[in-house]
Order: sequence, then structure tokens, then C-alpha cells
Amino acid sequence: TSDIHEAAGIIVSEKRPAEDKLWVDCLAVQPHHRNQRLGSQLLQFAGHYALSNNLSHIELCVVNNTNEFYLKNGFKEANDVRWSGLSKIYRKKVI
Repeated sequence: TSDIHEAAGIIVSEKRPAEDKLWVDCLAVQPHHRNQRLGSQLLQFAGHYALSNNLSHIELCVVNNTNEFYLKNGFKEANDVRWSGLSKIYRKKVI
């Protein structure tokens, strides 16, 4: 028998105390686990982690048409960068 289990979701973040924020580098949920609020729960965990580390906000870069998800989870516009036809959308949530 195998003891290997597939993760339903993952969040990768980095404390940036000099910038008073928790930077979320990656948030991913397996397709068959989506629409079960797992992504929202991972963001909630990140918020608790940020608070426990005396950080004032969470910041991330939106990709793959996920902007609506982050807006529903309390993130606001932080900055949009357009360069050579490419765009990056940054969102921020104050804790």
C-alpha cells in the first residue's frame, strides 16, 4: 500500500516584514476540489498567519482570470502594471 496522498490545495507565501506584508506567491487548488471554499480557507489561514507575525496586509499577483475570486475574498486593487502588451494585476488585503 502507498502512503502518498495528493494535496487538495496549497499556498506558498513569504513574510516581508520590511514591507509589512505577507506576499502570496502561489495559491492553487486541484480542479476536483474547487468550489468547496478551500481556496478561501487557505487565504483565511494566510490572514491569521500574517496577523500572528504582526504584518498589516497580504499582497499577491492575480493570474489566470482569478481576479473575481480575490475580490470576493476581500482583496482590493493595489496596482496594475502593463508592459509590452503584458499585464500584471496586484491585489492587497488589509488584515
